[in-house]
Amino acid sequence: MAAPGGAPPDPPVLVGDGFTVRPWTPQDAAALFTAVSRSAPYLRRFMPWVDGQRTPDAVRSELGQVAVRWRAGEDFRLAIVGPHGAIVGSTGFHPRGGALGPGVSEIGMWIVPEEAGRGLGRRVAAAMVRWGFDAWGWRRLEIRCQVDNGPSRRIAERLGFRWEGRLRGVIVDGHGTPRDVAVYGRLATDPEGP
Repeated sequence: MAAPGGAPPDPPVLVGDGFTVRPWTPQDAAALFTAVSRSAPYLRRFMPWVDGQRTPDAVRSELGQVAVRWRAGEDFRLAIVGPHGAIVGSTGFHPRGGALGPGVSEIGMWIVPEEAGRGLGRRVAAAMVRWGFDAWGWRRLEIRCQVDNGPSRRIAERLGFRWEGRLRGVIVDGHGTPRDVAVYGRLATDPEGP
């Protein structure tokens, strides 16, 4: 299946203010395992997938699936690399198999705790929005996060995404508790931040 918004740019690399966003490679498995392990206590609350990343082999296997989904045009997960070459998080465009509609993708992201509160998340998200509209051809982008994820909600609002609703009990957190999700949307024709 081709990406609903178009094809990834070639090469699919984005260089920003203090970071580089690029596709994951098999060589990233150890660094990703370390980053997820350090981040698990924080991430588990918002991202239940973290519990499936408990061994280097599980991470290596997941990166293999990331590459398969990329080639199929189903999902586009990207590494966030800091200025000194360390993996500091992950982002990506997630069209959810076209379920969000043609030309629509969700932007997802997490960063390691030691980078939280330093503006990295906002800078990466802002660059991803511009890149998504300009180079990837998405007509609409969404940010979805748990309603109690204040940092992600603030990023969405600062980047000009509009609050569009609350999906009740749509995900289950790492503790097995159903959680509500806030949905923010932005069209390529919308103005940038407030």
